[in-house]
Amino acid sequence: RMKYEPYGQLLPRKISLALLKSHRTDAADYTRFVDPSVDLTSCELRWSSLLVGSSSATPITTPSKFQRKANPCVSSQFDAVSTKIDSYLASMYEVDSQDDLTLLHFKLGFAGFSDTFAACTSLIDSLTGKTTVAYTYSNVTQCEYVWGTQEYFESPCCSAEKAYTQCCS
Repeated sequence: RMKYEPYGQLLPRKISLALLKSHRTDAADYTRFVDPSVDLTSCELRWSSLLVGSSSATPITTPSKFQRKANPCVSSQFDAVSTKIDSYLASMYEVDSQDDLTLLHFKLGFAGFSDTFAACTSLIDSLTGKTTVAYTYSNVTQCEYVWGTQEYFESPCCSAEKAYTQCCS
């Protein structure tokens, strides 16, 4: 079994949570959970079950506010997170139970959403340009013949030997 080792962001006497604003699985599947025009610092988190502080048995009933904080990119911390992610990915092929795989998946997600990793990937994205290049290929066709027939072996669209000396049109 894999030994459980929480990622470094879990701290004693702290509650860590993340708010998923949107989710995309592919180009066609996109779900937005929070309107982008909403300032999250104006939102409140209300606890629906009993939550008590560590110093007393008095329930916490006050809503919690979201706070915006600056997360500087620290390269040594980013390297440490990247190393952890690489080790998790490498060990995916070594797990032998569904529970271990689930735990590894959780640890990967947690590392990927860490403040350090998010700050550095955001910085990297802002410094790099993204362009889409479209290529148009002309005179490209498919082989229209069945393999093994005379037409197949004589067509430069099917036969690599004929394509070496002739164009497929």
